Amino acid sequence: MWNLRTGQRLGTANLHTDTVLSLAVSPDGQLLASGSLYDPIKLWNLGSHREKGELYGHSGRVEALTFSPDGTLLASGSSDASITLWDMQTGRALRNLKGHSQAIAALAFSPDGKTFASASWDGTVKLWSTQTWREKRTLPVESGRVNTLTFSPKGNLLVTGSDTLKLWNPRTGKEVGTLYEHPSAISSVVFSHDSKAFVSASWDGAIRIWGE
Repeated sequence: MWNLRTGQRLGTANLHTDTVLSLAVSPDGQLLASGSLYDPIKLWNLGSHREKGELYGHSGRVEALTFSPDGTLLASGSSDASITLWDMQTGRALRNLKGHSQAIAALAFSPDGKTFASASWDGTVKLWSTQTWREKRTLPVESGRVNTLTFSPKGNLLVTGSDTLKLWNPRTGKEVGTLYEHPSAISSVVFSHDSKAFVSASWDGAIRIWGE
């Protein structure tokens, strides 16, 4: 954990015995969830700097983690192609979402919490209703396995990263643009808080900033 103002390290959570693959911080900033190659999902209290618990359920690597906007749910995605939703009050698995045929690489809730998105190495992104937890639509990215995705803070745009960057209207499921400037696969994307720009990182070693 790092202090972003000073750049100093605040502490280290020695939770795993192997490679850490995914992290997520709860909306209130009090809880850190981490996933790895072989260990269960670990929960760490950022206030007390103590381990809070473990979540067991996946048979493969935990590749993706994200909290719901209200912090009541944690979603996890695994190399076993499954997605599990966890109740953060009880630590119990509420349900499993299945539909992807390969590893889950990224997960995200829309800012209003009504839509849940999952990205997979099978080359697709699925949008789910959080009211029914049924699949609403599949976005066929069709340009290599999908490694990352993110909603804009306003919720009017979804960006996915595979061999290319694609921009989608999450309400209609229609593609609104494709960006080809990265010559290698995109590994991560994140929006600025005002939705006016987003940043992409790629296996080509470059970080690009995209604006209006």
